[in-house]
Amino acid sequence: MQTVEVAESIQRIVADSPGTVSYSGTKTYIIHSSDEGTASDPGPVEDHDHFEAIIEILGPSPAGRQHARLLCPPTAADRAY
Repeated sequence: MQTVEVAESIQRIVADSPGTVSYSGTKTYIIHSSDEGTASDPGPVEDHDHFEAIIEILGPSPAGRQHARLLCPPTAADRAY
């Protein structure tokens, strides 16, 4: 799974879920701040490799939490949340 840095403190990974809505796959953006990370749209629930990649990129937070926040689209029934 390829991770691309799109801006300072922002990374993108693409799920293996091509389709008419997601084009090449669901794009998950991971935003790092000084105290925690946030991931947008964790992707399809059946794509365990993608979700594990999100958790790995987020890593442990300085505040001691396992992982941080996930921002999820409100109408996607197939998402990993």
